Amino acid sequence: MSIELLDCDDAAALAEYERAFYAAFERVPDNRLVRSLWQWDDKARRVATRVPYADQLIYLTRLHGAIDGALAVNLRLAHFQSAAYGFARPDEPAGVCELLSFFAVADRRMATRAGF
Repeated sequence: MSIELLDCDDAAALAEYERAFYAAFERVPDNRLVRSLWQWDDKARRVATRVPYADQLIYLTRLHGAIDGALAVNLRLAHFQSAAYGFARPDEPAGVCELLSFFAVADRRMATRAGF
């Protein structure tokens, strides 16, 4: 499995990522946690986290050329997604990150995810 870094400055790459993100979670439409945690655009079939892309690193895996999995990491912690659920931003954020999302679209086998 190869892992690549998403170019967050590329609008087409971001759109592809947000559509894959949506596809990974569309099978749980009644999950209130994921529906409230992220920003959903059901009309465009896209999902984004609440943290600006400039503050994230997003690692991708592909299956047959299409994004099949991703791990989004908040590095700056200027915006803290978990605050929406009562978690406090670390007083000293040096050396700390927040995992924003981790998903698979089609290849959801545990061995594949563990390899990620």
